[in-house]
Amino acid sequence: MALVTPWSVSLALIDAYSVFIKCLPRQPRVLLIIIVGDWVY
Repeated sequence: MALVTPWSVSLALIDAYSVFIKCLPRQPRVLLIIIVGDWVY
């Protein structure tokens, strides 16, 4: 449970960045970390 809150906050920051900059992070490493993190949690 201790990692769920920071993980959710980091995803919210990435989402806000994507909305304001109007682009998704295109680096495969970033997307892989997000996918694996969501799969684990």
